[in-house]
Amino acid sequence: MRYRGQRNAVLRAIPDADPPVCWCCGTGQGPMRSDVHQSAGHLCARCWAFGPRGRNEWLRAASALCIALGLPKKEWDESGFRNSWLQETAQRHRITAWVDAGRTDQPTVAFGWLAKDILAAARAELEAMEDELQRSRVRPSTHR
Repeated sequence: MRYRGQRNAVLRAIPDADPPVCWCCGTGQGPMRSDVHQSAGHLCARCWAFGPRGRNEWLRAASALCIALGLPKKEWDESGFRNSWLQETAQRHRITAWVDAGRTDQPTVAFGWLAKDILAAARAELEAMEDELQRSRVRPSTHR
């Protein structure tokens, strides 16, 4: 019962579209698959292959950012600290999944409601965090 309110909010947010629209990237092109995690939602082939999580707004935003930037799922979306980076960066740059964007006009391209400069700034921020992490790691040869 705890998730009923969230599910109903998602049902209200996804407009009845024929053909269906991907809740993550906003496109309605190509084959669509019904997403079992979003009862009224569908995913395009690209997003379905990624397997975004749609439990709440922050996870949807992190998955959308990861897909939009073409980052590898295993390293970014399934890693605890990198996923938190995605969530924080998405929040800072106001990046959302299509279902949370609050717009009525369907984009003509995937993630078309997100400006390219916003995505570029988010990519630069994530690259800086990853670079800082890699520089802070102690090399095995220095343990001796």
